[in-house]
Amino acid sequence: MGRGAAGLGPGPLSVNLVMRHPAVIASSIATVAGTAPGRTMLTYGAGVTAVRLMGRSPATVARLADAVTLTRELLRGRRWRGRAPRDGPN
Repeated sequence: MGRGAAGLGPGPLSVNLVMRHPAVIASSIATVAGTAPGRTMLTYGAGVTAVRLMGRSPATVARLADAVTLTRELLRGRRWRGRAPRDGPN
């Protein structure tokens, strides 16, 4: 998909941590990066509007920092042995 579009720059995949666990996000961005190597970007957001509309609280700065660390480690090949929460990552 991204291989034939050399002149196009990446558009960020922006996600919030309240809706998806960092392990799922890392898997998704790795798949996208496989189609356009070197031209993929992931951004995390607190999810203020999206999650408040669902009656939830946005991610904290500490949670964002933890997610970035975990995502980087997973993308470098670390195996995650945690358990997925039953009601989202909160």
